[in-house]
Amino acid sequence: MAREYCYEHLLGSNGNPKWPKQFDLVRIAHVNQITDIIQELKNRLLITPTTTNLTASPTKFLSVLGYIISELESICDNCTDPLDKPRNFSLVPTPSLRWKYISINCRSLATIVKKKSGTTYKENIEQFYSTFDFKKFGFENLEELLSPESKVRFMCSMMTDGFGACFVFARCKPKKETDPNVFDLEDFQADEVKEHFLPCALDPGRRQIFTATVAHSPEELEIRRCSGKERACYAGTNRRATYVERLKTQQNVKTIETNLPTAKTVNNEKFQERIRYLLVHLPRLFQFYSYKSAPFRFNDYQGRQRANAEMANILINGGKKYNKMKRKNTIKNRKQRKKKHKDKKITKDKGALSTFKDSDSIPLIVFGDGMKNKDTVAIKGHTSGATGALQRELQLSLTNTRPLTPSAPNDMTTADCYARIDQFLNNNASIKDFKIEDDNHGMGMISTADSYSPKQAINMRLSQSTIGNYLINNGFQCTSNNTSIYTRK
Repeated sequence: MAREYCYEHLLGSNGNPKWPKQFDLVRIAHVNQITDIIQELKNRLLITPTTTNLTASPTKFLSVLGYIISELESICDNCTDPLDKPRNFSLVPTPSLRWKYISINCRSLATIVKKKSGTTYKENIEQFYSTFDFKKFGFENLEELLSPESKVRFMCSMMTDGFGACFVFARCKPKKETDPNVFDLEDFQADEVKEHFLPCALDPGRRQIFTATVAHSPEELEIRRCSGKERACYAGTNRRATYVERLKTQQNVKTIETNLPTAKTVNNEKFQERIRYLLVHLPRLFQFYSYKSAPFRFNDYQGRQRANAEMANILINGGKKYNKMKRKNTIKNRKQRKKKHKDKKITKDKGALSTFKDSDSIPLIVFGDGMKNKDTVAIKGHTSGATGALQRELQLSLTNTRPLTPSAPNDMTTADCYARIDQFLNNNASIKDFKIEDDNHGMGMISTADSYSPKQAINMRLSQSTIGNYLINNGFQCTSNNTSIYTRK
């Protein structure tokens, strides 16, 4: 009604008002009421309400907006049911009282580090690179940061609140040619999927962000879920919110914020009352939202990252929810698991495995129609934007995974593993450096660490320390800088 009929009437001769079909069965009194509202707005309009005029001269629409706010305010005052109250808005900006970020550019950084500011993009990049550790962003040296083939460009700017720092990168325009490493579902053959991949289909559940069916075989189906409450638990949102609310109550900030007069008014007396109230309690609010509140925002950001990563891990390797190898083996967790197992009722889920089954196959994750492009579509009972965050985290996780490595059979003995290591070392006799790391399943993986040779690796059924001791006993030495790198003597 507002868009198709009222707004088109306000455009005058340029408009094309159409009465919506869903409002056919209305009385003449309702039509006259809408016509009176349109006429009141027309009388207060100085220019046509187009996007161009609103951007060029926003002050010419203040009288119209003030009239709308006053009418909404009178409706809210006379309304007894809170659910029937219309949503009002403020005529002026309402700045936040929370701890602010400050921006640091090239000149600001030069003043801080007491160096001469650069005049070119390369000099500015060198100044930032010499001050901060860009290896945290994946840039091993300055050449990678300045490389024209890089997918991002550093904008020589950062923001900080004294606790965390935010570096500004710009994404480069992608090339038009198609990426040969991107495949469609039609590119996979049925035999290839059975041999190399682990199919996983997911859709939203009634109370879950996603419900995934993992097909180990046509007869073995496993169900994995993640609910909105679990995602909030991974992020620690409720725990931190409770902690902040407790601090507000202790310092009497909760009462101050609750009794703060509204800014959604055009009444002069009410707005002056809000200003007087803020001026009286401003020192107390600034004392609470000081530099001590900076960790709140940083911890929320870390929590969102942790929750998205755990949702992706549930699909890739089971995560901490299904894969016991991913959990921390603490005394507290052991007691909780024993208590949970004692109180747990034994139920059978038809068509689903009762226990988690690990697999070395590559997960082939298929999003259903209920999971694709649903960030802006509100689904009742679901967290908005969670599906898009899950898809981006999956792409990042699967992109950063290690190359495919041949797995060791489960029935291999220790002697067989040692023989397999000897064969691997003999096949790479020209390489000096080898690296031992975790294979994401609690076992060791030995790989070539020479940057001049193609990377090769094998998974073992031995721990990292056992493999390291075997290499030391066979003429290798561990470097002092990195305990995971072993060099031939």
